[in-house]
Amino acid sequence: GVRYLSVEQYLWAQKALLAKDYEAYQNIMDERASSRYKDIKIKNLSYDRWNAIRSQHLMAGLDAKFAQCHRASEKLRATGSASLVHATIRDRIYGTGLDIGDVNNMSPNKWLGLNELGKSLMAVRSTLA
Repeated sequence: GVRYLSVEQYLWAQKALLAKDYEAYQNIMDERASSRYKDIKIKNLSYDRWNAIRSQHLMAGLDAKFAQCHRASEKLRATGSASLVHATIRDRIYGTGLDIGDVNNMSPNKWLGLNELGKSLMAVRSTLA
């Protein structure tokens, strides 16, 4: 199978595959620095199509990560029933859209973002034995 360096690399690679941009896919797979994935231009990417399936890909990537990494799985399990948020002002899809120190991270109705990463982590956590 294909080996990914991170869930983030997996997601960017899936975007490129969805767009059938195999050059971008190869560039993503060759890139070691996750901060550079967003700089790789993916031609003909339909964001409507990506937005419809991104949560499924996020779950698949997280499932694979926690199935392969016992220590990460233990850390996630140790969060118990706590609500998890990806507190970042730079991401309104995977994060809350709020800075890490913002007290509004504890109030979902005050988020500027969707917090898809936090929600997906909680869903994965509920499946861990």
